[in-house]
Amino acid sequence: MRRIIICVAAVVASCADAPAALETEARPATLVSITVVGAGAVRVPALNSTCYGTCSFPVAPGTTIRLDVAGDVPASFAGWSGACAGTGACDLVVRERVSVAAAFAPSPSG
Repeated sequence: MRRIIICVAAVVASCADAPAALETEARPATLVSITVVGAGAVRVPALNSTCYGTCSFPVAPGTTIRLDVAGDVPASFAGWSGACAGTGACDLVVRERVSVAAAFAPSPSG
């Protein structure tokens, strides 16, 4: 009788771990949306890409994404809103769909 109980317990224990492993591998991508307001641009180094206007891209949940202000634009960076704040680079750990806005003001003429 003990052999049967031990075998059943071993099978149940190994099956109990299977759904968690499947959920991790089969998780769908999460969308990151960026909106640029003004004459600026946002760099996404991980994608080797720059966003002008509006763009979005999928990433795996749990991915860390860095957003930087592109340096070659004719505007000054006013700040982030949405999932980012402040005026420095933005590092996001994407767990669910996120939206970020980057506001730019015209550079003062000199």
